[in-house]
Parts: sequence; C-alpha cells; structure tokens
Amino acid sequence: MPRVLVADDDKNVLEMVQRALSDRGYAVETAIDGLDAMERMEKELPDLVILDIAMTRLDGYTIATRLRDDPKTKSLPVIIITARGQMQTFLHQHPNVKAFLEKPFNPLQLVEIVAGLIGGKKQ
Repeated sequence: MPRVLVADDDKNVLEMVQRALSDRGYAVETAIDGLDAMERMEKELPDLVILDIAMTRLDGYTIATRLRDDPKTKSLPVIIITARGQMQTFLHQHPNVKAFLEKPFNPLQLVEIVAGLIGGKKQ
C-alpha cells in the first residue's frame, strides 16, 4: 500500500486529503506542522509528501529544500498545496516538487496527481 505523508496546519485540509486518499487505498499519515512532518519522515520515509507552504514551526519551502538537498530524499516526490500563487520559480528550483495546487482545490484532482506519481486508484 503506497504511503503518503500530508503536512498542513489546517485540520480541515488534513481531513479532506486523508479521506480522499484513504478511500483509494493509500496509507495516509498526517502532520500538523512542518516540524512534525520532518520528525515523522526521520522515523519512516513515505512514498510521497504533500506539503502546505505556510505552516508553523517549519514551512513547506524549508522542508522541500531539505528533502531536495538530502541524498536519501532528493527523489522523494513532493506535491505543494498552498493559498499562495507564483510557484513556477519554486518548481524550477526544486525538481522533487512534481506539482502544486492552489487552495481551495478539488481533492479528486489531488488523487489524480498522486496516482500518476506513485500509482494507485485514480477514481
């Protein structure tokens, strides 16, 4: 079962993403902020990470950069979900960031992206 780690400080977003992905067979772990996400990844790496940009204690930019710069995680696919626009520059600087979605987003679109990156059921 593919494992996905979702980090967002908005509990509603965490619940929505967890429900959408769990319903399609993914094992989903959630983190309430960036530091929580990094601690969880130190214990066990997921197959894919979904990050919000604006989080407390450690933001999504910093996490994506750390993942990119670490040989163990540089190929770990990352999806960014954010309320902020202008992500093209960020995507070019972080080849491990495979997609970004602006909030609010359709959870089915996220499922399609995840399935395209790590397999699993799209619908």
